[in-house]
Amino acid sequence: FGTGVTQDHVEAAKWLRPVAEEGRAFSQYLFGYLLEAGKGVNKDASEAARWYRKAADQGNAQAMASLAGLYMTGSGIDKDESESLKWLIKAADKDEASAYYPIGWAYYQGKGVEQDDAEALKWMAKAADKGNAQAQFMAGFLNETNRKSPPDLAAAAKWYRAAAEQGNMDAMQPLARLYLDGNGVPQDLAEAAKWYQKSAESGNALAQYALGYLFEHGKGLTVDDAQAAHWYLAAAAQGNAHAQLRLGWLYLEGKGVAKDLLVAHMWSNLA
Repeated sequence: FGTGVTQDHVEAAKWLRPVAEEGRAFSQYLFGYLLEAGKGVNKDASEAARWYRKAADQGNAQAMASLAGLYMTGSGIDKDESESLKWLIKAADKDEASAYYPIGWAYYQGKGVEQDDAEALKWMAKAADKGNAQAQFMAGFLNETNRKSPPDLAAAAKWYRAAAEQGNMDAMQPLARLYLDGNGVPQDLAEAAKWYQKSAESGNALAQYALGYLFEHGKGLTVDDAQAAHWYLAAAAQGNAHAQLRLGWLYLEGKGVAKDLLVAHMWSNLA
């Protein structure tokens, strides 16, 4: 595996197999991983499942989580969402952090279990505490939109920010919105603009429209009609109706762009 020696998966597989066949759980898990990934051996999800099961039956938590992944996708084994969740919970009971997010996702989606936002949030928060950026985003989202309890916008902002600071693109736009509206955090237009900019640059149409609006109206940014037009165009091209309307108005008034009544009419009609 490249620890202390040159990485060589073929050699790793050669030495792992006999140890796995002796019944060593960790070696069984590692050999299953090589089979699933096709590293050093021919890719074989069915064989991977067999070795993961051997290791999982001996209590190896990493194998439990990996076996659960195969059950969830139906890769090399019959798809069974309930069986997947069973193994994920077994892994989580052994403090296998990689199981927390998929358990949360199963509860959020109702895969193998009745849909439950509260349980989803519980597991997402556990994964978020371990630094999983997507779980941090989901913890923020569930705190904001929980279908069975009042929103906790301060917690939503905390988790969105944690995810956004790790580069999670999903979290940046909702974090910016909370700063813009002063929900869960003190209103801070400059901070809102910062996160809208990052999200807009990643291609998020909602953020592109919002950034255009901030540039147009000088909220947290210096008024710049050319920048407003730029970001409205980016969002409008993705079908954002609000951006199409604002862009049409800029063309009508000749603000940030050359005045063009035909183009103004086109964007307004598209909206």
